[in-house]
This record gives sequence, structure tokens and C-alpha cells, in this order.
Amino acid sequence: MGVKGFVEEDIASNVAGCSTHPLDLIKVHMQLQGESNPTSVPSLRPVLTFQTGS
Repeated sequence: MGVKGFVEEDIASNVAGCSTHPLDLIKVHMQLQGESNPTSVPSLRPVLTFQTGS
């Protein structure tokens, strides 16, 4: 595989990224429209707990 193959793969990945990113952005905006308060973060429990005592 020469330089031509790398250039073709680069062009293909750029076209794929440029076409899917706006669609994903639209999808996220549509999902957030249904949220009543999207800025509130639910209370999360820590996954790991560290014992500080003896």
C-alpha cells in the first residue's frame, strides 16, 4: 500500500466524520428538548470508597 492508499483512507474518514457529526449533534439537541431541566445533575454515588480511619 502506497501513499495513495493512505490519502484515500484519510479522505474517506474525513467525509465520514463531517457527515456524521452534524447528524449526531441534531440527535442530541432533539433528545435534550424533552428534558425538563437539563442543567440539573442527579446525585451520584462514588464508585470507589476509601477508608481514612484505622
